Amino acid sequence: MHLIPNVKELNLGNGFFHLNEDCTILLEQNSDRSAMLATKQIAEELDLHCAIQARIIRHLDDQSASIRLITNPKLSCSYTLQVNDNGVQIHGIDSAGLFHGCQTLRQIIRQEGRKLKHLTIKDYPDYEARGFYHDVTRGKVPTLETLSELVEKASFYKLNQLQLYVEHTFDFRKHTGIAAGKSPLTACEILQLDELCQQHHIDLVPSMTTFGHCYEILRTKRLEHLGELGCQGSEYPYSWFDRQVHFTLDGTNPESIELIENMLDEYLPLFSSKHFNVCCDETLDLTYGKNARAGNDAIELYISFTRKIINAVHKRGRKVQLWGDILQKNSRTINQLSKDVTVLNWSYSPDLRDGNCELFEYSEIPFYVCPGTSGWNQFFNRIDWASQNIINFARQGKEHGACGLLNTDWGDHGHSNLLGCSLHGLALGAQCAWEAERTNIENFDKAFSLLELGDHSQLASYLMRQFSKLIRLATSDISVLFDPFNNLPTHEDWGRGKALAAHRLDKEGSKPDDHYAQSAAAMRQLRERFIDCISKANQLKQERIQDIITGMWGEILMHEAAHLIQCVNGVRNDLEGLGYTHTADEIRSFEQHFSRRWHAHNKPSEYFRLQKFLCQLADLMDTHGLRNDNSNVAKELRESCRLSQ
Repeated sequence: MHLIPNVKELNLGNGFFHLNEDCTILLEQNSDRSAMLATKQIAEELDLHCAIQARIIRHLDDQSASIRLITNPKLSCSYTLQVNDNGVQIHGIDSAGLFHGCQTLRQIIRQEGRKLKHLTIKDYPDYEARGFYHDVTRGKVPTLETLSELVEKASFYKLNQLQLYVEHTFDFRKHTGIAAGKSPLTACEILQLDELCQQHHIDLVPSMTTFGHCYEILRTKRLEHLGELGCQGSEYPYSWFDRQVHFTLDGTNPESIELIENMLDEYLPLFSSKHFNVCCDETLDLTYGKNARAGNDAIELYISFTRKIINAVHKRGRKVQLWGDILQKNSRTINQLSKDVTVLNWSYSPDLRDGNCELFEYSEIPFYVCPGTSGWNQFFNRIDWASQNIINFARQGKEHGACGLLNTDWGDHGHSNLLGCSLHGLALGAQCAWEAERTNIENFDKAFSLLELGDHSQLASYLMRQFSKLIRLATSDISVLFDPFNNLPTHEDWGRGKALAAHRLDKEGSKPDDHYAQSAAAMRQLRERFIDCISKANQLKQERIQDIITGMWGEILMHEAAHLIQCVNGVRNDLEGLGYTHTADEIRSFEQHFSRRWHAHNKPSEYFRLQKFLCQLADLMDTHGLRNDNSNVAKELRESCRLSQ
């Protein structure tokens, strides 16, 4: 039996209980909306997998009920689930425990159908807070229907917290220019989503940038004067690189905190959560702008302005969360900002030798561990990389007293990773947040294949993992060639990183083992095997499986294009069967398909930026297909980009 997450105790008996057409589900008289929802979910599973239309009853003295849902505050665990000759009994210590027990039963029904093994389960989570952090700001804004699907998916795997990352993608009425043309979330949508989350025992925690990462905010005419760099942001060409690194608010300008308070007053009242994530991460402009020229200390400035933000949130009755990257680097920030704050300790490295957990444990600061799905800057997630990161960070967090796990799903560089490609990471994060120390990745992959992909051969996840191991580059390794290079003052580490990316595909930056064409060829074979596997399971029309197939296609094309660019730059001599014009045609075909996938589940948002990138890349392939020369592609790309701005 495969369950996600694993249960703490599972004892199998010898007999079976047979569900039949007379199946009834007993619900307590005083049950809440979430219990009613869970009952309906079980009834739907019975209809879909057992062809049984179960009746829902509330007669407490009815001992003939097939499935009984009971709240028992005296339990020593979150819930128990028992199957015996008398039927199925789920007892929850509270409403949430009962709901989570029902999710376990749903997974059992999917595997066993009408014939349920006798068993006893006792279960409880390792982490009190188990969350998923979804980027809705870096290019892709989901529809309410998609966000509702995400809530259902998260609750199915027993997650109890959801955060949506917002910089500019909310319809602020006092600052209409912030979200103009970006298909923002509306107040009505947030209110509906919050109500849905409550029914699913999920805390919808608002998360909004308040210091760094104010790129679109500080590119509006009305607000650009609040930027730390002191430049006219609205005058600069759009840059994915600048969006990641710049722009930070000027913390010494009184209008900056006034802006944040105005945004808080519009945004916070829409959420029932008692928490608010102020972000305050990667304030990378602080040492390169107005205050640096004035001789102000970056750390003192960070502490001063972040305190103002924290006080503003406390004044509005919310508890503060903030990202921990600045705190990790300077002890002064820990000593002066840690009071009444939960630190979100993030790291995305697969080996994770030092996740900084000891630092926060020693400082007695409440903290979450925050791994990631490794889908940002890709068309298909680096599943193997993410798995190591999530598993290792969950174990470290438990060892050092973390109070939560928040699994991040970022959308850097246009958010080309479709939601279906991140579900493996979402489910693994849920697994590790519930059971931090006993995750066997092979067993998990089999469970995910079965429960999420409907693949009873249990091979599909293995193929996804093998595909991810072949990924050799990020999308930005190609898109950086089209970047306008605005030459804003940049931290040396980020500047060096951009310089390396700009030369990733020429003689200066290429690595001997970067065989992109070979990787792409192997990827094509694995994609075909995945499609064949899913086809046999009759699941090809499933929307999120189509996301996976599409993401694989995009990753293949990025690798093939990278190889052809290397050929132009003299790094490779053999086209290895690839052709420039053929690749151009396939990229254009992919763009049309990808557009359909995007718009089926998301608002238009900023799809036009990805569309432009893909069309530019196809045009580049055509250019060199016609010329068939050895000109320097990077130089030509930058020139053409400047001329088109």
